[in-house]
Amino acid sequence: MSMTVPDSSEVAKEKKNTYQREYRKNNPEKFRVLDKKNREKHEEKIEEKDRNYYKKNKKRLIEYQMKKRSVDPETNKIRQSTYKKFNDKKKGVCSKCGDEGRTDFHHTSYKPNKFVELCKSCHKLYHVNEKRREQRREQNGK
Repeated sequence: MSMTVPDSSEVAKEKKNTYQREYRKNNPEKFRVLDKKNREKHEEKIEEKDRNYYKKNKKRLIEYQMKKRSVDPETNKIRQSTYKKFNDKKKGVCSKCGDEGRTDFHHTSYKPNKFVELCKSCHKLYHVNEKRREQRREQNGK
């Protein structure tokens, strides 16, 4: 049986990719700024890509949202009342990066007053990191 040995260019490419992933992971603030500039530069393309994704996956996305929101009616009531009560108190400043503009509430728990105001990119990043933590917990058996 013959084994294929990766040529040096494949090995070098894999080392480079691994280094870049680690560097990005260890320097999130630097890449948050770069990602924001990139999004601003290519805003129209990104929005078009998002629209196309939504069109292709509309049914699945709606089902997911309905399932997610219908799990606990009490949580939904709290979410709605908190939104109504505090929406006019928004400052429009991200509590993580300090950017001004459109912000979302992120609930640290679904209790009144337990939320932070985050810009869209920080809010998304928070949930990505949350999913990674969950995956690590599952892998560690906790």
